[in-house]
Amino acid sequence: MKRIVVIVLMMAACLGNAQAQLHLKANVQNNHLWRGMEVSDGIVLLTDLSYTMANDHVTVGLWGGCNSEGSYKEFNHYLNL
Repeated sequence: MKRIVVIVLMMAACLGNAQAQLHLKANVQNNHLWRGMEVSDGIVLLTDLSYTMANDHVTVGLWGGCNSEGSYKEFNHYLNL
């Protein structure tokens, strides 16, 4: 949880730069595959929140998903350099 707070604070601190980009994406799918294997069957909601800094070399983000039955939940954070 502390890592998530740090990532969100890093994203918020950089919002003053007009060249930076903040993206929010949501997908609804009928199943979720990972490396060709079905992870979850049924309705799946996937979300992605990312922040790309002005130089386009650094992106931080949060990614998550869950299914309608509640048997699949996943949450990840990432940093792309």
